[in-house]
Amino acid sequence: MSCDTNIEPTERNTADLTRPAWGLTAAIPEGAPLAWGARAIYSWREHKRPVTTATGKHKISRGQRLMSTTYEPVIELLFDRQGWASGTIIDGAARLAAIKTMGAWIDKIGLPAINAACRKASIQTTDDGPRARVEFSSDGYTIAACPNGSCGYLYLAAWKVTS
Repeated sequence: MSCDTNIEPTERNTADLTRPAWGLTAAIPEGAPLAWGARAIYSWREHKRPVTTATGKHKISRGQRLMSTTYEPVIELLFDRQGWASGTIIDGAARLAAIKTMGAWIDKIGLPAINAACRKASIQTTDDGPRARVEFSSDGYTIAACPNGSCGYLYLAAWKVTS
């Protein structure tokens, strides 16, 4: 997972300075000074792990190691399905600095937190509506996600919270 902070402004990804071209744009509040949106591939991946005892030894049954299967949600960002909206930040240097800062927050804090929230809420790609929307806020930013009943995509939006 990695937010693309090197997106050059184009007609497609900045046609509206208040809303990114991709993602859960309806979640972005009016007047947000900076916003990011993306449509990501969203799936649940199977992970097999050996079952261990309290002492750390592998449990064996009929000569075979016992394995437990868990499923983890995976968010795969697509480089060409992301966009930024500068909102009130028009100056090029200030915009670039704000995008770099917010992009780092999205990568290091926002995406891992929203992935954990999706796991906790058992969000499925067929879910739709407000019940399937999850949000996470910290450090002056908010990120939201919803599959919108898309059968394979997760729509994301992140924005700088105005004080």
